[in-house]
Amino acid sequence: MYFRLNRHNSVTKANNLENLTVFLRRPREEPIECLVIRPNDLLLKDVKTGRFIHAQHDELEYVHIPEEEDQEVTFALKQPGEATLSYLIHGIRWSPRYNLIVESDDHQFEAWADMTNNTKREFRCLEECCCSSASQSTPTIESEGELAEKYSGLQYYFQERTEKGKFQRKYRIESDKFLPKGTVTIREDGRDLDGGNDPDVKYTRGVKILSQKHDLALYLINLTIQNSKTQPIKYEYKEIISSVKFAITPKNNNEQLKANHEQIFQYEVLLEYKNNQEQCPTVYQND
Repeated sequence: MYFRLNRHNSVTKANNLENLTVFLRRPREEPIECLVIRPNDLLLKDVKTGRFIHAQHDELEYVHIPEEEDQEVTFALKQPGEATLSYLIHGIRWSPRYNLIVESDDHQFEAWADMTNNTKREFRCLEECCCSSASQSTPTIESEGELAEKYSGLQYYFQERTEKGKFQRKYRIESDKFLPKGTVTIREDGRDLDGGNDPDVKYTRGVKILSQKHDLALYLINLTIQNSKTQPIKYEYKEIISSVKFAITPKNNNEQLKANHEQIFQYEVLLEYKNNQEQCPTVYQND
């Protein structure tokens, strides 16, 4: 229920040192019993002599635990009733963390929130999580309809020489709800993975110069992608030529590279140098 607010007043509430007894301790002197006159600049009054002294915080001994400076806010409502006050507080932070568990025929996606309380107080969370001074993890982020797709991918920067190498493990995660940016831990078939190279998916990229002049060069590229796995895979290859990027993908998005099979692509790259800028019209096809 919402209530119309008539007015509100905010006042800084000072600590409780004023008129309280403290003891001033200084080197080679007995503690001096004092009364706090002004907490802001720690003006003290010597109980025995009646004289006034300025002190530092680290020179005081307290009889009672002093309160911290606080903010007191008073709300005046136009009608009586019960209300809930929500507000932001500094010192409490949270960050998302995700776990992707991949099995041979299924996957599970988990979302967690790591919460840290850097304040001097303890807070009770509504979702039954503990916000003490230590970091806690609680499954407070839930999202249905996630899609986790595993594939092998490579982003290659154009080179004028023949090269061999390996593709990388890639995972594409999509959700029908917003997911904040966070770290993702991947666990596949009981092993923790960090992406990295996929030793079973390799490529050979051969380059042949068809023609070359001072203002242009024509290259023939033969790209072979080999899958040594015992099961088919999805794959994606992107090649970047200066600021121009193009992707080689199967004709059908659902098409996969068969197990123990290789796919050969052949394409031409024409580089024209004009005003120190590269123009890269490309013609490519796959066999």
